[in-house]
Amino acid sequence: MVPLLHKALFPLRLFVATVVLAAISSPTGAAAQTEQYIIQYKHNPKFAVPLSDDEVAVPANRVLKRNRHGRILAARLSASEAEEVRRHSGVEAVEPNHPVALSYTPNDPRLPELHGLLGGKGIRAEQAWDVTTGDPAKVIAVVDTGVDYTHPDLAPNIWTNNAEIPGNRVDDDGNGLIDDYRGYDFANEDSSPMDGHGHGTHVAGTIAAAGDNGAGVAGVAFGCKILPLKALGDSGYGSYYDIIQSIDYAINLKKSGVPIVAINLSIGGTYYSVGWYRAMQRARDADIVVLAAAGNSSANADLDPEYPAAFDVPNIISVAAIDQAGWLASFSNFGRRSVDIAAPGEDILSTYPTFGVNDGYATLSGTSMATPHLSGVAGLVASANGNITARQIRKVILATAQPTTHLSSLTASGGFVNAAAAVNRALTEERRLEVYGYVKQGARGVPNVTVRVRPVNGTPGEARRAVSKTDGSFTISGLVPGEYVVSASQVGVAFAKRTHSIALTSDKKVSFSVAR
Repeated sequence: MVPLLHKALFPLRLFVATVVLAAISSPTGAAAQTEQYIIQYKHNPKFAVPLSDDEVAVPANRVLKRNRHGRILAARLSASEAEEVRRHSGVEAVEPNHPVALSYTPNDPRLPELHGLLGGKGIRAEQAWDVTTGDPAKVIAVVDTGVDYTHPDLAPNIWTNNAEIPGNRVDDDGNGLIDDYRGYDFANEDSSPMDGHGHGTHVAGTIAAAGDNGAGVAGVAFGCKILPLKALGDSGYGSYYDIIQSIDYAINLKKSGVPIVAINLSIGGTYYSVGWYRAMQRARDADIVVLAAAGNSSANADLDPEYPAAFDVPNIISVAAIDQAGWLASFSNFGRRSVDIAAPGEDILSTYPTFGVNDGYATLSGTSMATPHLSGVAGLVASANGNITARQIRKVILATAQPTTHLSSLTASGGFVNAAAAVNRALTEERRLEVYGYVKQGARGVPNVTVRVRPVNGTPGEARRAVSKTDGSFTISGLVPGEYVVSASQVGVAFAKRTHSIALTSDKKVSFSVAR
């Protein structure tokens, strides 16, 4: 069976949302204005006249503004002066005078129609944009029907392979593919991943359509780049093999130094594939987060899984779709165990090939449309903190999901994605790594083996341990970058190699074999 595109099987309609500009605290401004304070005096009816500034040790030349009726003033103080004022019996509070501003709004004319980004049940993109609109060094791979890389709202954000000279019919970068200057078409085995269907272009636009260019729409991470990989033909059908080839292409680029953050897979099939599962594991080993559509069968994916969303690999986020009211969309799959989070997926406006019959934009529905919202958020999170891992990106996104009773029993996170919360959470995340792998005897997993990770040569922290599960797998998290010794032990068991010395700069796979 070939994988189908996830798109809703019912008529589509255009929904025009209203843009609301909200005042929020600046996440970066607060740190720069720590010497500005608000001083709130206590209310005391006995005082006919408010306390004077001198009485609470506020020098007159430090007062910026005062409002005696509200018994409050703004002043510029040192930390020690602020603490002295705070101790006065007539003062209720001394707190930073945070600056506020309207949320950043790009000038794209159709922005008000992007309810998935800005609406009441949208992902709060504007507030996230106050922190970052995406780092152009961050790349998101779109494995789909290709991308219209000539589209004026996408062309500025298409990744290009600087190691390849376009059109010279030479494999300049030595990767076995000729002229793969802007990705590759694995469905037709050529260097032009042009979209003749529309689905991939729509997905790419939600992720990173150019913003602030005075035209069309804006993507979630409109500062990031898109890597077009065509794995499905213009009919909308394709094969597992071409999908795996596309995934491995992105993985190999990451290994060569291209900063690929995520792979968007708004595709799927109902058959389990060992080959595809291994590709997902390789993506995990390459520190790439995978965003996968949960499927459009209105089914409980815990019982009727679709792949790749249902693969049990810890770098995958499985995405359901919600409608404009925040309810699970009628077509969306769900699952408390196997579907992680939801995102807007009904009547989503995005870029589309013109085909000579439209203006380059279209409104579509499906978990295919929900998934790129998550890919864009992954790009923003990685841009806000380039020091965290793919596993941490996944953790941040799921931990900051907006909870809702509608989704509490339908997804693992119980909510839908909140870009603003995820980006702000990412700012404070410190890089923490993990060692993972398997203990096996031949092809069989060996359970109950104790695996220890011990820091050496000045690496801070204490030794950590885990016990292998039934399939032989183990994971030890929370490690700082440094040097470690990893060892395995079990009474009466001999290992081909019991100890590994490793330099931990990213999540690392370390496996042990039991001697036969």
